[in-house]
Amino acid sequence: MRQNIKIGKLISQARKQKRLTQKELCLNLCSQSMLSAIENNQYRPNAELFIALCRRLSLDLNQIALKYHYPISKINEFNQSVADLCNAHHYEALYNFLISESVISQLETRNEYRNYYYYLGCATFHVKRDLQETEQLLKLALAEDKMNDSSESLALLAYASLGFIYALKRQLRDSQKLFEYAITQIKSRPFDENLAVIFYLKTLAQIILNENRASINGTISEGIDLVTKHHAVHMLANLYYLSSIVNKGDKGNDDLLRSEIFKDLYGEVINTKISEY
Repeated sequence: MRQNIKIGKLISQARKQKRLTQKELCLNLCSQSMLSAIENNQYRPNAELFIALCRRLSLDLNQIALKYHYPISKINEFNQSVADLCNAHHYEALYNFLISESVISQLETRNEYRNYYYYLGCATFHVKRDLQETEQLLKLALAEDKMNDSSESLALLAYASLGFIYALKRQLRDSQKLFEYAITQIKSRPFDENLAVIFYLKTLAQIILNENRASINGTISEGIDLVTKHHAVHMLANLYYLSSIVNKGDKGNDDLLRSEIFKDLYGEVINTKISEY
């Protein structure tokens, strides 16, 4: 079951949390009738308007989002809450939601536990920046999987996320092993847009670990080739942005332009806070 992004609901919830009227939020941005249509998911705003609304609502646009989300429960309301909080990057609220007894008490299947610990690991990283606790949660997410036969998308994202944590801990071999496994699995399974995030995480890890430029460019090219081969666009803006940082000069300038084009065309948010890692 895939939880699709509900832009209107996110904007409506954030506006109400800020105690703003529709008239106050849309001032000098769009008409109130258009905002009403957006909040009711009757009209999808273009990237420029969406970003302007999010900035006015102080929503964090500098994180990487999944194309769709994974269920932690048979209760659709719980799954939608996770998707909404992730898409709005309200990681503290997501963390508090996930550790609540009402959520924990209804976890049943192996997949639900795995998805739950993956989201809790991501929330913990953003809220606490505690690498050790994040590592343990991601390992719990993978506790039911064996290294040689796991190929589900969420499991591969968990392996890659753990590889990124190892990079932050400067554990080169462990990081490389996990990314190699995840990418090998990607190539042997049906295409899934969410998995483009893995190439992005691997590129970030390589930058953190000061790997050579040729190797980093190889990862970026591999990710871009996979996405475009399947006529998709998810993560292209971010991959080209990383390329512009790695390749300063003419190629970097060209890739920065490509990044801006994909961002404007498809509304992908670019993470510009690379230095924080």
